[in-house]
Amino acid sequence: MILPDVNLILYAYDLDSPFHPVAATWWTKCLTSAEPLGLAQVVVFAFFRLSTNPRIFANPFPVDAAIREVYAWSEQPNVRVLAADQDHWQQVCRLLKDAGGSREPCHRRSARAICAHLPLYRPHGRY
Repeated sequence: MILPDVNLILYAYDLDSPFHPVAATWWTKCLTSAEPLGLAQVVVFAFFRLSTNPRIFANPFPVDAAIREVYAWSEQPNVRVLAADQDHWQQVCRLLKDAGGSREPCHRRSARAICAHLPLYRPHGRY
C-alpha cells in the first residue's frame, strides 16, 4: 500500500513548484494503478488546510475545489481513507517503547515505530 505524504500531493497541484511535473505524473499513476493507496486522515486534512491557503499557494484552491479533489481521489477503486482505531495513541506509545532501548536516539526509534504502526490504520476503520 502506498501511503503518500501531503507534500508530495501538494507538489502535484502546485504549478509553480519545480517538483510539479514529476509529482503530478506520480500522483496520477498512484490514483489510477491497481496498487492500494491509503490516505491517512491527517494527510487529507493537511491537503484541505494547505491547498486553500494563500500563504502557501499563489493561486489557492477554493474550499469547494479542494473538497472535489479529495472526493475524486476517494472514488478511485484503489483508494482508502484510513482511520485510526479508538486506542490508536496507546498502541503508538507501546510501539515507541518496543521499538528500541532507552539509549537509542529517539528519531530512529520513532521511525521504526511509525513503520511498525502502519497496520494500525484500517480503511474506513476496518479491514
